[in-house]
Amino acid sequence: SGRRLFIKSVEISGAAAPAVAAPTISGETPFAEQTTVTLACTTEGAEIFYTTNGSEPTAASTKYAEPFVLTATATVKAIAIKGDSQSEIASKNFICSTAPDLAALNVLPDKTAFTFTGEVLVVAKPTAKYVYVRDAKGSSLIYDAKGEKTAAAEVGKTIAANWTGQVSIFKELFEAVPDANLVMKDGDPVEVSYKTVGLGDVKAENVNMVVALRGVNYTIDENKNMNITKGNAVAVGYNQF
Repeated sequence: SGRRLFIKSVEISGAAAPAVAAPTISGETPFAEQTTVTLACTTEGAEIFYTTNGSEPTAASTKYAEPFVLTATATVKAIAIKGDSQSEIASKNFICSTAPDLAALNVLPDKTAFTFTGEVLVVAKPTAKYVYVRDAKGSSLIYDAKGEKTAAAEVGKTIAANWTGQVSIFKELFEAVPDANLVMKDGDPVEVSYKTVGLGDVKAENVNMVVALRGVNYTIDENKNMNITKGNAVAVGYNQF
């Protein structure tokens, strides 16, 4: 009576095998040209299997043996397996900040410093600050607060490759902000045409695409907000310019 019993250890017969720790995925992101990816697992004797295309890894995936190099944007997923036990799947996105086209540029995160190695056509310049561009892979917006770095940009001209800048996500809208004056390729401006779309095409995935809306009605209030209608279809807009 009055004595206390202290339990120092407990042994449970038939307990499940120890859990396998999830792998760690290390490597620089965003990266400029390439990054080295290292995988590791703290569970002794566990083997790591991985994918680089975003698919779920299994024991049939590539077995990790040594660090590997990525030269393009990729999602690495890894799983550790020991015997009949396996870990949770680890995942990490690696972003290459060297963009060859607008599709690659538009997915870069906010404040990412980038190098753009493609050529783009200037399709609209409603003010000195805003230059809308497109290429075969997409559309985007180049923003220049003072209008100096984009002074040479003219509708129908092509911006030469290999310039640097930083991504700015402003009110959920993508902007590419150049570091220095943009250079135009030689030659006269070409005539620019615009795709005609319906109000149903006014959606997020078409952000910064310059298009034509035909046969619509619109009203603008004192705050520059727009209501655009065609039959029963309605879209809202903002008259920035």
